[in-house]
Amino acid sequence: MPDHVETAGGPVVRQPCMYSMTPDKDSVVDFLGGEFGNDVVVGAGFSGHGFKMGPAVGRILAEMAMDGEARTATEAGVELRHFRISRFEDNAMRN
Repeated sequence: MPDHVETAGGPVVRQPCMYSMTPDKDSVVDFLGGEFGNDVVVGAGFSGHGFKMGPAVGRILAEMAMDGEARTATEAGVELRHFRISRFEDNAMRN
């Protein structure tokens, strides 16, 4: 960014980033369940490439949080069953 940031001394800031990844490398889009039931919605584990799905996943998560169901996914024929957090219950790799 010439004319905006002084770069003569090197980078202004170096900051590593972290991203979440599930053991099976697929994201989680689900209600947290347990003692929270359907009061907490989880969208995680997009392993750094979730930005490209942000608008669709954001809408789905918002619908789940507000209405208790993902109408947009259902209307589009997208099956969210694979993305449930419960798929890790019997998985030795879960963390």
